[in-house]
Amino acid sequence: MSPMHVLLVEDDPVIREATQLALERDGFKVTVAEDGLAGLDAYRAQAPDVA
Repeated sequence: MSPMHVLLVEDDPVIREATQLALERDGFKVTVAEDGLAGLDAYRAQAPDVA
């Protein structure tokens, strides 16, 4: 079974990186976006399991 794909949208780079690392450590596939517009584009392009 493939890992759950999470789209993480966060504008603070420190929080974004820390959260991404924690999720990846727990086995999630993580795509990050730094704002809502980039997040919407990523959501449409990659169809994550959760955003």
